[in-house]
Amino acid sequence: MAGTFRKAKITTRVVGGLSSGETVGDTDLPGYFVRRQRGASVYFVRKHTNGQRHFVSIGEHGREGWTERRARDQALQIIAALRQGRDPAAERISEKGMPTLAQFAEDFIRQRSATLKQGTLSNYRGLLKTHVAPRNDAGHLIRNCLGVLKLDAVSHQHVAGMHAELKATPRAANHMLAFLSSLYSEAQASGFVPEAHNPTRRVKRYTIQARQRFLSEEEIGRVGEVLTQAEQDGSEDPYAIAAIRLLILTGCRRDEILGAHWDWIDSERGLLNLPDSKTGAKPVYLSPPALDLLRALPRVSGNPYIIVGTKEGQRWVNLRKVWVRVRQRAGLQATMLPSGKKQEVRLHDLRHSYASLLASGGASLPMIGKLLGHAQQQTTARYAHLTDDPLRRLSDDLGQRAAALLTGQHNVRNGKQKDDEEK
Repeated sequence: MAGTFRKAKITTRVVGGLSSGETVGDTDLPGYFVRRQRGASVYFVRKHTNGQRHFVSIGEHGREGWTERRARDQALQIIAALRQGRDPAAERISEKGMPTLAQFAEDFIRQRSATLKQGTLSNYRGLLKTHVAPRNDAGHLIRNCLGVLKLDAVSHQHVAGMHAELKATPRAANHMLAFLSSLYSEAQASGFVPEAHNPTRRVKRYTIQARQRFLSEEEIGRVGEVLTQAEQDGSEDPYAIAAIRLLILTGCRRDEILGAHWDWIDSERGLLNLPDSKTGAKPVYLSPPALDLLRALPRVSGNPYIIVGTKEGQRWVNLRKVWVRVRQRAGLQATMLPSGKKQEVRLHDLRHSYASLLASGGASLPMIGKLLGHAQQQTTARYAHLTDDPLRRLSDDLGQRAAALLTGQHNVRNGKQKDDEEK
């Protein structure tokens, strides 16, 4: 599960004290959970029985009469049913008959809203609305879209056809395929379709050209000049300026900085302790310049965020608009992709540039991966070519020294140095 997790007896007081992203597993009733996300506390059951994984949503605290006591009673019934070999989640939907792909996807997203990361949820909702189950102005599913088909009627040909239609946007096509794969894994676990029925199987994903752009030290310097000028003339908000500087100084992802709280900062140890990220909880090492920047940044009373937004108590929302103006003023040039499209320098490229600076400073791939918070080595491997430069310098230096030894120049230089010292 994303976010922080702890075990305790779930009570109304515990539910009321949950922090954002926090999940509590009940100590008295294993499999019974509550999670705080998007301003709501959601009760659910998550349990493995008879070799199968089960997830059953119960309800949202304070809505439709759901209290902790009522949720606990419902959890007891659900767990008892699971032990008897029944599947309450499947029973709920089977009462209505085989759902359409759209119905099942909507239920899946609603039930997973308590456990999936916000970025994943947003991606799933966008794919459902745009590709899988688009609707017209009246709110009805568009005819012939994949979502109108019954869950067990979607075939390999249907999915392969949609994947091919999205060929012009291969990244979206692959995301759609991954979304459908998750849906059918859940449908199999819930007993709606047999294990053999997965229409996404054997649909080959498109090869994605890695979109990496590394700012040179000279380009980073130009960005710095623009930020300083914007700070002096007041043309940009100081919190937006601080956010861009922190992205360059830490290598963090955009939302890791924009969503950071003041109480996550450990000034003594020089850390930003993120309770959640794309790869889970992780510490971010803060260099002295980053700490100096944070010390100089004013705190806003009643707002927990470091990068405060224009609305009271909220974080900064759209940093991209500021970045577009900054990169234009800094004269950062777009790159041409193999497809022929131009790609402008993105905020995420500042993270790549951080890795580039690490590599040019002699950092190894494991070190880079650790500082960036990568969960898998292959993610860091994309920076392997950057580490060639310090290795090349070491090789060139050694080659010069070895050549001097081979040609006798080493002794000549040593003799000259000795003569100079005697003089």
